[in-house]
Amino acid sequence: GYGGTFYISDAYGFRDRKDWYMTWRQVKGLSDDGFEIGNHTRGHGLLSHTDEPGLQAYIWTLEDLAISNRIPRPTTLAWPFYVVNTKFYPLLGSWGYTFGRGGHGRVYRPTVDHPLDAPSFAVGGVGMTIEGFISAVQQATAGRVVVLTFHGTPDMEHPAVGTDPDLFEDMVEYCKANNYNVIAMRDLAEYIDTEKAAKLPPTQPRLEN
Repeated sequence: GYGGTFYISDAYGFRDRKDWYMTWRQVKGLSDDGFEIGNHTRGHGLLSHTDEPGLQAYIWTLEDLAISNRIPRPTTLAWPFYVVNTKFYPLLGSWGYTFGRGGHGRVYRPTVDHPLDAPSFAVGGVGMTIEGFISAVQQATAGRVVVLTFHGTPDMEHPAVGTDPDLFEDMVEYCKANNYNVIAMRDLAEYIDTEKAAKLPPTQPRLEN
């Protein structure tokens, strides 16, 4: 009964290694099941030095792939490598994007952090434990949101950032046993005034003391 966002990019082995990556038919199946399909850009390139036509190529061409496979046009994105380019906030907003998954390794504070750079915790990789996961999700209090980034369960091409499927099941069971509300990024709009939040200053890398 949980929601979630699958951020899709066609980079690395996505086009050829279908023993590692989903087909577009399978991605559409996730969408049909109610999950959000988000934009992780065409090519997964750094956007820190991209001009407007370059951003269009990264964003719109991934949108075209989704639409051509009868998947709704994405309205949230995941910045490749967690590298956020704040100069594109107005442009992305004009294209209908409401939230962007950033990095920072901390909770997302909707009244302080910009929605196009919502801080997240990277989950998985060498040394990841259920205790570390619990420590992260327990910070979802007092209006704060815990955004979790899973790179794959497992990630066959990048095992250093993957999550063991058994550990992932333990994480889901923990959330279920403790009555967490687990939603897709797009569904944050049910709790956050996106127009007001879009006027916030850029997200800062550290929490205030």
